Amino acid sequence: MEQYAKEKRICIILPDTRSFLKELCLKLNPKTILEVGTAIGFSASTMLLSSSANITCCEASAPNIVLAKQNFARLNLTDRVNIVEGDCLKTLPIINEIICSAKVERQTLENNIKNQQNNINFRNKLAESLLPSENLDKDKLSKITLPTAKEMLQNPEEQVQSYQKLTELGQKFDLIFLDGPKGLYPEILKLLLPLLSEKGIFVADNVSFRGMVCGKNKITEPRFEKTVKALQQFIEELQKDPRLNFELLEIGDGLAVASWKK
Repeated sequence: MEQYAKEKRICIILPDTRSFLKELCLKLNPKTILEVGTAIGFSASTMLLSSSANITCCEASAPNIVLAKQNFARLNLTDRVNIVEGDCLKTLPIINEIICSAKVERQTLENNIKNQQNNINFRNKLAESLLPSENLDKDKLSKITLPTAKEMLQNPEEQVQSYQKLTELGQKFDLIFLDGPKGLYPEILKLLLPLLSEKGIFVADNVSFRGMVCGKNKITEPRFEKTVKALQQFIEELQKDPRLNFELLEIGDGLAVASWKK
């Protein structure tokens, strides 16, 4: 997988980052992982082979998804992987619905959402698949009116609102690994934090961006200026969030690590 990525110039995690993820998974032993930016499945495979977790992978590139599926199959990991295709800014707000559709007979996302509005049995299945039984609040879930998938993609504000409602009731992740488009890290962060479980760990890769973010190296090309500013904003938001423990690690191309304060 590494050799293929090198030959095709596909970005994958650096060796030091891979070692960090392996050690983290062995120590944390997460049950659920969310990855944003899966590429060909290298980092996801690393985390899966170092834990007993199931992983939800968000990836926008269809060709990469094909390769990732092949790699997961080769490593006998397919049954532990749920791949969400599309722009993460559009898929993250409805990530819980996508997870549900993978568990409830893999119906299409749009049909699942429509069914929820009129089908109490479906609501109960949704609740049971996403919530611990002792915290099940079916009455609260039944009062949520979800827009159709099409409406959610067309109305960004409604996406966020619906997403927040779902995360109050739905799946939380023990480990979230962000390795998606660097220029969108601040926007993605707002969508990911509500998905982090109480004892979960959040990790973001490439936050040094070749030393340009901290000023160690000069910005080599004008096209990188926006990305560098976005990463600086991302780090600042994590540092200033009073709810979080935060650490910036000089591993690989820089790792941001955060967790909820107790």
